[in-house]
Amino acid sequence: MSDEYTMIEELYCIKKSGNIMEEDFLFYFSSKYPSVRALAARVVGLNLKKEFACKHIVKAIDSECDEEVVQSLVDSLVSLVHAGICDKKIVASKLKKLLVFGCGSDELKGGVYLGLLKLFKTITPREYAISPDCLSEMSLDVDFIESIPLVNGDKGCES
Repeated sequence: MSDEYTMIEELYCIKKSGNIMEEDFLFYFSSKYPSVRALAARVVGLNLKKEFACKHIVKAIDSECDEEVVQSLVDSLVSLVHAGICDKKIVASKLKKLLVFGCGSDELKGGVYLGLLKLFKTITPREYAISPDCLSEMSLDVDFIESIPLVNGDKGCES
């Protein structure tokens, strides 16, 4: 059994038990395997909604390179905001930065835009379910995007 497979199995057990310590989350969240990092974000952010997850996910979203992981981070942050755990202004700023200044694929930017719409509850679950995956296939509300302020140094691309 590979390390990756073992770690994924462990994360599913954690999800089922509902119990994870911050140190354990960081172990999985810093894995060399993107699938493990993505699952760790989903389990702790979407499923368990742990308070400690917010600061780590907000920080990681600026440096993560794998698009599957980034999409998991986006979904987790939106969920954490709706649970009252993360600051909506900070998350909105991070997502706007990804959308406007990020170099992700059209599909990732579509997911980020949908995340922003979910964050501000401007899209129904049905609309979300039938939305196209790619930003280029969506009707972008530029005024909505421009209305989101950038905070905490989120001024553009970082080298």
